[in-house]
Amino acid sequence: MSTQFESALREQAQFAAMNLAALDLCLSLDQSHPEEGKLTPEAIGLAYASVARLMPYLLVEALDLETAAAHRLEV
Repeated sequence: MSTQFESALREQAQFAAMNLAALDLCLSLDQSHPEEGKLTPEAIGLAYASVARLMPYLLVEALDLETAAAHRLEV
C-alpha cells in the first residue's frame, strides 16, 4: 500500500524523468542541426539547472521507497 509520501515521490520522479528526457531530446536536436542554432548556451544552462533541481527526486525513486518513507528523507 502506497502512502501519500511515496505517491508524491513517485509523481516528482516521473516529472523529473520526463524533464530529463526532454532536455536530452532538445540537446540531441540542437547538436544534429547546429546551423539552426536554436538553443543558446543560456537556454541550455537554464535547462540543466531545472533538471538539477529535480535530480533528488530521481535519486529517491532509485532507492527503496519503503526505506525512503521510513526515514522520511528530505529531498
